[in-house]
Amino acid sequence: MIVKPFKPFLYNKSLENVVSPPFDTIPEDQEKALLKIPYNVSHLSRLTWSDESSYNLLKRWISDGVLVRTDEPVMIVVSQYFKHNSETFQRLGVICLTDIISEENTIKPHEDTIEAYVIQRRQLMETLKSQLEPVFLISFENQLEKTLNRLISGKLPDKIIEESTGVKNYIYIIKEEQSLLKIQDILRGKNSVIADGHHRIRASKDLFGSANNQTERDFWRYSLTYITSVYERAIKIGGIHRIVKDNKHTTASILQNISDVFRVETMNNYHSDGEIVLYDGRFNTLIPIKENIRKEFLEGNLKGLSSPFLVDYFVFRRTLNLSQEAKDSLIEYTNDVATAINSVDRKNASYAILMPGWDKEEFMNEVLAGEIMPPKSTYFYPKIPFRYCHRISFVSPATVA
Repeated sequence: MIVKPFKPFLYNKSLENVVSPPFDTIPEDQEKALLKIPYNVSHLSRLTWSDESSYNLLKRWISDGVLVRTDEPVMIVVSQYFKHNSETFQRLGVICLTDIISEENTIKPHEDTIEAYVIQRRQLMETLKSQLEPVFLISFENQLEKTLNRLISGKLPDKIIEESTGVKNYIYIIKEEQSLLKIQDILRGKNSVIADGHHRIRASKDLFGSANNQTERDFWRYSLTYITSVYERAIKIGGIHRIVKDNKHTTASILQNISDVFRVETMNNYHSDGEIVLYDGRFNTLIPIKENIRKEFLEGNLKGLSSPFLVDYFVFRRTLNLSQEAKDSLIEYTNDVATAINSVDRKNASYAILMPGWDKEEFMNEVLAGEIMPPKSTYFYPKIPFRYCHRISFVSPATVA
């Protein structure tokens, strides 16, 4: 990887409640509450606004001093504390710019993309001429955590952001040249995996390819990124559930069709024990029949056949015969199991497929084997404070250095 510091726009220190969860994961009721806060970043991601309105809003926030650019290039170290299964974890990562063009082979995707989502991200980024949130990368550098710990040792955080989920974020702005060089050196040439942000990376590459001048190309060449180490114990990977609106097929017919490759056990309650569950008012646990799946693919083992792949292939393709376009219109995604279940209970969906979380070693084996999973296969958490800092390309002489 090639990384470098930058001059981000940060929210004025006097303002509170300005960050939000990623706009594609935020529950509707929480978004409504955040939109009542005048300077919450959620206002900038409302694609229903006209291009001019959202762009002018961002310019006004800069001219009014809501967003303030740093005087010198920096990197931002984020130290996160959170609980998982009653154990407290710390995760360290760094926000910086990463060249996604020159050494794109060192930045490996693990999921396919959904074209409609790429277009949506591209419209937002092009409209605002900005990168509002970092792409989440995990690096194969085993000294990154130790290096970042040393750089912030003994320092007071520049800001503390406590999220409603209980995650506490300590923000350190790194300005010292030697510290910046150390981070650049340790990541130079190292491979990384896109944990979250496949659609934004594709959108940035599209914008780089269509840029009209060198200034625009330079802006889109470098993506705003958050980088942490794959060796961190605090890397947690959940599944992303599928909420399906399908009026053509009964769940009974679906379960019958896939009975050659899944043994079905119906439960009264949901137990998150690593299995796929089809919920239609009852919890139908889908247990893979491995020998039959091997025969289907004429393979000697199940390497590369992850739970998201099995659902995509056997349910959505083989049984329902859905094109990608049809999947885009019929399937919604959520990382929250309660949201998925409630959608079915409230008759807003026909059924939901509840996906298991990932074992990190299993995930890395898939990635190192070069497997590209279906879109929305993984949910890395905790996320970083959404759009705490922004990278903005337009120049307003009165306000932008």
